[in-house]
Amino acid sequence: MKELSSGFEKLILVCVRSRDNRECCMARGSVELYDELKLAMAARDPRVRVVQSQCLGQCSDGITVVIQPDNRWFGHVKSSDIEEIVNWASSGMDLELDF
Repeated sequence: MKELSSGFEKLILVCVRSRDNRECCMARGSVELYDELKLAMAARDPRVRVVQSQCLGQCSDGITVVIQPDNRWFGHVKSSDIEEIVNWASSGMDLELDF
């Protein structure tokens, strides 16, 4: 085994899991959100990589996005949240979340 350098400072996981006849992120548009977030993040900060993920175990709260190594988990993510996620991931500032 050989340890590799990722070349990235952060990794953003977007769940794109599909489940037949059950709640899932894909049914809520996670593939489209992934595409938008990937483009926005690449334009802003190439040190942050956006990748597709399979199930993150939060299906009822999808679309689920996780930012590592910060271990920040976000549910019910929409396209309108992308700018805030990009700003936070590239600068490390806290997100203003609606609870």
